[in-house]
Amino acid sequence: PDEDFFQIGGDSILSVGVAARAARAGVAITPQDVLQYPTLRTLSAVASTPEPEATTLPEGPILLTPLVRRMLDTVADPSDFVVIEVLDIAPGVSADAVRAAVANLTEMQEPLRYRFRRNSLGWRIDCAAEAGHVFDSVVLPPIGHDAEAAMMVADKDELMRDIDITRGPLLRGRFYDRGPARGGVLVL
Repeated sequence: PDEDFFQIGGDSILSVGVAARAARAGVAITPQDVLQYPTLRTLSAVASTPEPEATTLPEGPILLTPLVRRMLDTVADPSDFVVIEVLDIAPGVSADAVRAAVANLTEMQEPLRYRFRRNSLGWRIDCAAEAGHVFDSVVLPPIGHDAEAAMMVADKDELMRDIDITRGPLLRGRFYDRGPARGGVLVL
């Protein structure tokens, strides 16, 4: 922490790289800071970690793209556009970790909180403050691959029924926990 940046081979060009790497790690320093405070101890005193920007709801109407407007006007069942994804999750990743990731996704991706409303003037989009109930988990007993796949296929219809473009949610996920030795499966 007390080694001098310049004494270990640093220079003004390398200070730009140090500042860039720090920025990628979420630490705010400038190349000038590296030059002015050449030890980690002194540099850490001026470094900061900016607060993430607060998520705010959009002001005013959210405009429909022509493609979305046409889809809503012509398609009888919007669930025809639901896409199912099956993701293998690495062993050791818990349902709580996946729940947190899905919650973060719905918080950061505003369109996952959209609600499509129709009145006499046509369609409009409202953005909900929260996505609603989008995630649950199931602990699978030790069964074979074919039985697991059959269970997930049977659950797919339930998950699709939960998706509602007017009341939400627009995303639904279920994590299948297959025990600590095997990775889980996330169906979105």
